[in-house]
Amino acid sequence: AALQERGVDTAALRTVEGASGTAHITVDDEGANSIIVIPAANARVTALEPGDDARIAAADCLLLQLELPLEVVLAGASAARAHGVRTILTPAPAQPLPAGLVAATDLLVPNEHEAAALTGLTDPHRVAEALLQ
Repeated sequence: AALQERGVDTAALRTVEGASGTAHITVDDEGANSIIVIPAANARVTALEPGDDARIAAADCLLLQLELPLEVVLAGASAARAHGVRTILTPAPAQPLPAGLVAATDLLVPNEHEAAALTGLTDPHRVAEALLQ
């Protein structure tokens, strides 16, 4: 109700059983962060639902991250690509990406830790070159 009161369209909102997925961020004395992800209900989302393809087709942009199973993220990105919808991917939590997901992504937005995890590199210029290949 609170979302609707603030004008958020909740037509595509759905509920799955289980606790909400959460991410907990810790920062050490040097300022380095660690993120602990507890997927919980997010892991229960295993496929696009009826109507999702049409919603994606009607969108201007699809923003994705990796707190859902990779197969669902890939399905969403593939649907967006098929409909000419721009796809933005924040690859968090960092993990290896299937080639099909990278190919269906228009804008990849990793932070320094995700970029290093994806490429094995830390120099920003070398990371950029590796991600463009």
